[in-house]
Amino acid sequence: MKRDFSISALISEGCNLMNKNWLMFIALILIESVASSAFSPKFDFDASSFNADNIDAIMKELSSQSSSPMMLVSSLISILCSCVTARMAFDAIDGKKVSFDAFKMPVTTYLNYLGTSIVVGFLVGIGMLLCFLPGIFIGVRLSFATNYVIDRGYGVADAIKASWHDTKGNFWGIFGAVIVIALFMGVGYLACCVGGLYTVPAGTIATCVLARLFAQTSDYMPQA
Repeated sequence: MKRDFSISALISEGCNLMNKNWLMFIALILIESVASSAFSPKFDFDASSFNADNIDAIMKELSSQSSSPMMLVSSLISILCSCVTARMAFDAIDGKKVSFDAFKMPVTTYLNYLGTSIVVGFLVGIGMLLCFLPGIFIGVRLSFATNYVIDRGYGVADAIKASWHDTKGNFWGIFGAVIVIALFMGVGYLACCVGGLYTVPAGTIATCVLARLFAQTSDYMPQA
């Protein structure tokens, strides 16, 4: 089903809700940054020594570090914090109090969010290997999956199926929204990254507003 929406209205709503709850969202970003940094592997490379002779050794080290347990923990923290951010965003949309009580979600919600993130990432990755464009198409069609886990309480399978179902016929509209919101979020980093503390949560809220719009008008029936 075709949906009409205004990208500027989405961003405006994201900013309005961010203005009302900025303290909690910024605090969560700082917590995530500190926690992720604590487990991020350190790459000790001297840029001046980078040349064709040692590029193989450097790439092997990068590959080793990126698959290290510490990197996996850092990635896990990032995904779980994204889960909480989405919960806080939907609370803001519903006019509820935005607080760290958002962390008090059932373990199954965290697991479903993590599982959905992994499956979507895998499918997009496969698509990227197929001449890049299929990856973009899949990413857009599944862009609501993780939000549906939080907002609708769907499991992994239903979240993915619902996103694919609801976005049918709306690829270009969603694609445009994703690009504009991403640019909006990126603009914040131009101000020495400080602006990102505002634009990233505001952009996240805007995407949740869009996901809610599609969910409210969806005729998808979850599996029994």
